[in-house]
Amino acid sequence: MIFNFSATGNSKYVAEKLQEALGGEIVKIDDALRRKEYTYKVEDGEKVFFVFPVYFFSMPTVVEEFIEKLQLDGSPEICAVITCGSSIGGADRLFKKAFKNKTGEIKAVYKLPMVDNYILMFKAPLKEEQVMKLRRADKVLENIIDNINYNFRVSYESNIFIYLASILTNKIYKATNKTKKFYATDKCISCGLCQFHCPVAAIKMEDGKPKWTGERCAHCLACIHRCPAEAIEYGKATAKRGRYVNPIFK
Repeated sequence: MIFNFSATGNSKYVAEKLQEALGGEIVKIDDALRRKEYTYKVEDGEKVFFVFPVYFFSMPTVVEEFIEKLQLDGSPEICAVITCGSSIGGADRLFKKAFKNKTGEIKAVYKLPMVDNYILMFKAPLKEEQVMKLRRADKVLENIIDNINYNFRVSYESNIFIYLASILTNKIYKATNKTKKFYATDKCISCGLCQFHCPVAAIKMEDGKPKWTGERCAHCLACIHRCPAEAIEYGKATAKRGRYVNPIFK
């Protein structure tokens, strides 16, 4: 079984590659939250994967909430593959901590650098650089799958100092993931895809335009990156920083 959360497609791509190589059903974490499906039957010793991006060197709130409510009926071998721009910080320890009182054994955590797309802080890479990063990611993913097949070798482990830093950045993430700076420009074509893709239902279409009605969101930026008209902005920060969608969504 593969539990997956993906806003721009990077982690979805990884989940499907894991499924292709290792088998298992893919469960979309945000869909499971919407349906309130938290209990899953697994075999003892079954491999269960979590594939998601790192936000502020910690887990997305969507993933954190799902794991908190998750009930695994069985004792599986659990592995996380965390996508990132360059580092996952102490997200490995935060992930392990989330499973402290749950069934199953955490066997490994792997980091997978892909295309960084947090354009609230950085410009999206140019298309050529995106292609090169994705090619490098494919090679790293092949090694990760090999390591999984050989009893979860070479697991990523952060040190205590990085972990403490991630606790701090997680608090910053949760304190700043508000919605009031999001807006749609006149380029909006009223397609409603932003509402459809929002994992926390923070967007409602009103008079053909998106309105951010929730106080907080996951800051996954799916609404910005996957808008076909590039009509969604966040304050003044995103206007000239480009957009990114993994080719799996194209």
